[in-house]
Amino acid sequence: MTNLGWAQKEIGNRVSKELGEIFYQGFSDQEIREFEAYQERIISNLKAKENEL
Repeated sequence: MTNLGWAQKEIGNRVSKELGEIFYQGFSDQEIREFEAYQERIISNLKAKENEL
């Protein structure tokens, strides 16, 4: 990866972390895990439906 690529990756990671902190503000660790598990199930459902088409 180029120096620019590494810099962009670092910026992306930092932005993602900051957004996650805002998004999950006030949630317990358990609530975050539950929410993310629901998201994984939703993604799985969508992929299964996509494969039917």
